[in-house]
Amino acid sequence: MNKNKIAILTSILGIVGLSVLFGLKASAATSTQSIIIPMYKYPSKNAPLWEAIYKHGSTKIPYTIVNPNNGPADPLDASYQKAMTELSNRGFNKVGYVAQTYQNRDIKELAKDIDTWFKIAPDTKAIFIDEMASGTPAQRCYVANTYNYIKVKYPGTLVIQNPGIYLQDEEIGKYADIFTTAETDVEKYLDKDSNRWKNISNFEKDSKNSKKIYHIVYGIRSEAEQQKVLELSRERNAGFIYFTSKTSNYYRDPSDNFDKLIESMNLPATQPEVGAPIELPEGCEPSENKPVEPAKPADPKDPETPKNPNNAEAKKADSKVEAPNTGSRKNTKDFSILIAAGIAALPIILTWIIRH
Repeated sequence: MNKNKIAILTSILGIVGLSVLFGLKASAATSTQSIIIPMYKYPSKNAPLWEAIYKHGSTKIPYTIVNPNNGPADPLDASYQKAMTELSNRGFNKVGYVAQTYQNRDIKELAKDIDTWFKIAPDTKAIFIDEMASGTPAQRCYVANTYNYIKVKYPGTLVIQNPGIYLQDEEIGKYADIFTTAETDVEKYLDKDSNRWKNISNFEKDSKNSKKIYHIVYGIRSEAEQQKVLELSRERNAGFIYFTSKTSNYYRDPSDNFDKLIESMNLPATQPEVGAPIELPEGCEPSENKPVEPAKPADPKDPETPKNPNNAEAKKADSKVEAPNTGSRKNTKDFSILIAAGIAALPIILTWIIRH
C-alpha cells in the first residue's frame, strides 16, 4: 500500500475507534436527573429544611420523603397536618416512609403502615421502603409481595426500595420502580478503585435503568467536591440523587451546599416508570394477609449496608406524582446502531483500499 492508502486506513480506524469510545461513554451515563429529598425533620415554624424546599419549589425538587414517626403517625399532629397540606398546595410529590427492618418485620405490620399513609395523606404519590436486604429467596419474596400489595391496592403508586447498596439479587430488580443503590459517605463514593465501584452490577450498568437508580451521598465537604460527586453520579447512571454536607443526622437540615445542588440540576427531569403488579418469583406464596418467613438481615460485615440514622426523630414522607417534564431523555440507541453499522462495514472498506 502507498502512503495515501495508509493515511486513509489510519483515519478510518481512528474515527471508528473514537466512535466506539464515545458511544460506550454515552450509553453508560444518564442524561436525565432529579432530586428525591428525605425530610426527616419535624416541620416546626421556620424549620430550615422545610423552608429550603419551599424556597426552590417542586419543579426543582419533585419528590419529598416525609417521616413523622419512623413511619406514618395516625393521627398527624397539627404541625404535620399543616405541612402535608402545604406540600400538596405547592405541587410536591409526597413520598411516605416505612421501614421493613431488612425483611424481618411482619409483612402484615408493614402493610398496615402503608395503608396508614393513604389514610392520613390520600394524595401520597410514592412509598419509600427503608432497610432492604437482597440475596436470599425469602428476601426476594418479601419484596415482591410488598410491591404487589401496593400496586394492587393503590394503583399508580411509585415504589422505592432502599438497599443502600447494589442489588445482590438482581432478580429483585423487577419488584420496585426505584432502588437506592448507594447511600454512603463521600469518600467511599469517590473511591473508584473500591470493590463496590470496580464491580458495578449489570442492573446499574444498563442505561435503561437510570430511572430506577437513586444515589444518596453525605459528608460532602465543598461545592467543588459536590460537583465531582454530581458528575460521577451521572456516569454511574443515577437518575435520582440527594447530596448533603452533613456527617450525621443527614436528613434533618439542609446541606451547606443545598442551593448549589439545586442550581446544578441542569438536565431534563427523570420521569420514573410506575409499574403494575407482576407475577411473583418462582416458589413465592402470596402473603398479603400473612407474614413472610423472616429473612436474615444483611451481612453486618458489609460496611455499606445502611441503617436508618434517624430512627429516634425520623419524620416521614408522603409523595407520589410525576416529575415535571422539562425535556426528553437523550436517545443513545440510534448512535449505537450507527457505530455497529460502521464496524460492520469496516472489512469491506479495508478490502477496497488494499485492492486499489
